[in-house]
Amino acid sequence: MIALQCLSTTGVTWREMGSWKYAIGQLVALNLLAYVLAVIVVQGLRAIGVS
Repeated sequence: MIALQCLSTTGVTWREMGSWKYAIGQLVALNLLAYVLAVIVVQGLRAIGVS
């Protein structure tokens, strides 16, 4: 799994790093990465004829 699955992980990141900037950055970056990879996979499968 690429996406951040649990919101409490964001809270733990905040406590460990001491800043919401890192916690929110991790949340946004991992979910954006997961979305981009999903689009690449779906479009790749469509390109080879898998529906």
